[in-house]
Amino acid sequence: MIPSTIQVQDLGELHIVGDRDTGWFAQGRLPAGDGTFFSIQMSEDGQLMAGVGFVMEQLSKLPALQQQALEHLAVHFPTEASSGEGPLASEPELTFWEQERWSILFAEGRLPICHPYGILVDFNGSTSVGYQDLSDAEEI
Repeated sequence: MIPSTIQVQDLGELHIVGDRDTGWFAQGRLPAGDGTFFSIQMSEDGQLMAGVGFVMEQLSKLPALQQQALEHLAVHFPTEASSGEGPLASEPELTFWEQERWSILFAEGRLPICHPYGILVDFNGSTSVGYQDLSDAEEI
């Protein structure tokens, strides 16, 4: 049985959400800075699918990794990147999937495809490897 919360060294108390169909995720907020929201996918037996050391390493480099993600988007959307005011994408939320796969969801931004669900920039380790257009996604 999956508990409702778990205590994880360095990450604090994480709340467990999900179900058998969508999967289980341990969720929390970074204690320092802006309180960025993060999720870590869990296995059916309640284990974190990304190592805490890996998660902590990425969180420690978050400002640089966010900038890398925005630069990745700027390459794919040069017109939008060179025009307009304000950030290309903002309001980051992190999801750690398994091993070294993780993503930054930018919930807001001036890219047209940011609406209504944001844009997801995927990483393998510390390298951005692509993005996902969520504009046609269905709400679950």
